[in-house]
Amino acid sequence: IIILMIQSIVFFLGAVYLDRVIPGAFGIADHPLFCFKTNNASTIDLSDIPTQDEYGWYDDEIEDTDVLMERQRLEKGEIGGTVIIKDMKKLYNSTILPNACHKSSVSQFALKGISFAIQDGQCFGLLGPNGAGKTTLISILTGLYGPSMGTATINGKDIRTEMASIRKEIGICPQFDIQWATLTPLEHVLFYARLKGISVEQENEHAMHLLDQVGLTDSATVKYSSELSGGMRRRLSVAMALAGSPKIVFLDEPTSGLDPISKRQLWDIVSTSKKGRSVILTTHSMEEADVLCDRISIIDQGRLQCIGTPLHLKNKFGFGYRLYVSAKPGEEESVQMVSNFVEKVIPSAKLVEQFQNNMVYQIPLEFQHPSKLTKIFSTIETNKTEQCIEEWSISPTSLEDVFISIIDKE
Repeated sequence: IIILMIQSIVFFLGAVYLDRVIPGAFGIADHPLFCFKTNNASTIDLSDIPTQDEYGWYDDEIEDTDVLMERQRLEKGEIGGTVIIKDMKKLYNSTILPNACHKSSVSQFALKGISFAIQDGQCFGLLGPNGAGKTTLISILTGLYGPSMGTATINGKDIRTEMASIRKEIGICPQFDIQWATLTPLEHVLFYARLKGISVEQENEHAMHLLDQVGLTDSATVKYSSELSGGMRRRLSVAMALAGSPKIVFLDEPTSGLDPISKRQLWDIVSTSKKGRSVILTTHSMEEADVLCDRISIIDQGRLQCIGTPLHLKNKFGFGYRLYVSAKPGEEESVQMVSNFVEKVIPSAKLVEQFQNNMVYQIPLEFQHPSKLTKIFSTIETNKTEQCIEEWSISPTSLEDVFISIIDKE
């Protein structure tokens, strides 16, 4: 019996040690001698890392000025925040098979020197096309993967060495709801509250307060999660992310697939929840980012393309006003008639986009003075019927326009 007990202890300690040193596909590996080291950051083999970035990342001339200033201020220690990312790089090694007999390994950067800071009480938008590196960055910050180079601190703790402690201070709302079909909303929130260390005396009050915040009080104990609507399940996911009052919350496309009413309700929840914590929001909805985010960054090809408030980005990358006009369908030569009319009213107007009978024109700067815009309004409205115009509008630069212009520039 004594021998069995000793073997059990040895196997248990061996399993714990191997789990720390060889975590598998996910997690950050500790140094083999982590028990004896005060700093157990894993060392990185730099032999396979390309010495020159094919996109010219190390050439400051092509780096956006705001991105450059953010990086330089971080390097000098002039700015702080609850989340600080410094020169984050992630390298993946992929195997290719050029023919049936040979294979070779290719190293590719998913992140190429990301640096920025997020302040307390701020909602930070992380935007970018599919494959830009957003998911990789979030995965590193939440401990799913380790960085190849660079690091980040969350509440002053290094993600390379203190991830176990960091996990108690972050909340995550994944893109797809991860819930148990036979548990009630209250049981879900209680489970995460206990994981975050909420005491037994306070857990019920804490859970019910969160469910009240997200509007699920009536369903707290009378419905299973499988009986909730899509919008209610998304709100439950947000409540689960907020359990334990984390200082940093990651929201990965929280309104994906929701109807407009449910989306607006969730916007109100996010706006209220950012008080006293940092919220990192990833979304493909430019309207959502514009409404919720205090600052926004756009990532493409693993690089930070721009950073700033929504208003700053619109002013910097915007182009003033555009004319949106639709010709009457079913009438021959109506598109050409509308085009000729626009060129007459706004000489040098540039056709930016056309789809069937819908056209978008860039209004030149010399016509964007309020007095000239008023004249354009009056002329188009007076003549729209005889010029075969079905509908029209003039709109300022939107965040979606900024996003498209930055991504297309690449």
